[in-house]
Amino acid sequence: MKKVLLAVFAVCTISMSYAQNATDEVEILRDLADAERKALVSENMMLTDEESKIFWPLYDAYRAEAREIGTEGIKIIEEFAENYETMDDAKAIQIMDSYFKNRAAATKVQNDHRMKMQKVLPGKLVMRYMQIENKMNAIINFGLAAEIPLTIKE
Repeated sequence: MKKVLLAVFAVCTISMSYAQNATDEVEILRDLADAERKALVSENMMLTDEESKIFWPLYDAYRAEAREIGTEGIKIIEEFAENYETMDDAKAIQIMDSYFKNRAAATKVQNDHRMKMQKVLPGKLVMRYMQIENKMNAIINFGLAAEIPLTIKE
């Protein structure tokens, strides 16, 4: 499990360092991160055949929505990077507003899909998946935080 988590972290960190210059490379790296994420989920869910038939379509639907929100998050980071040196208060507030709207959208999508899953799967299984998802998101967010500088102090 640690190897896969490190791979997800590495791919996401690398993808952010390329975000401004190489859209194609970012998409390739995001695809790799998605594959690593799915492998980690598969390795840790221990699904029966019947549970797999129910879980994986729900997982794929959730990840498709989460990826769209992630794309918007990358755009917010890119906007921050583009304005880093010249940002005024109004721009800083606009970027923060965008960030918090993006995080709220991510939370809503995750909760909506949790509700769908728990209608057709055991609660403990859904909880296990949410734990895995949250751990991966924490690693990714840590990597992003390490890459994003603090704003310039006046």
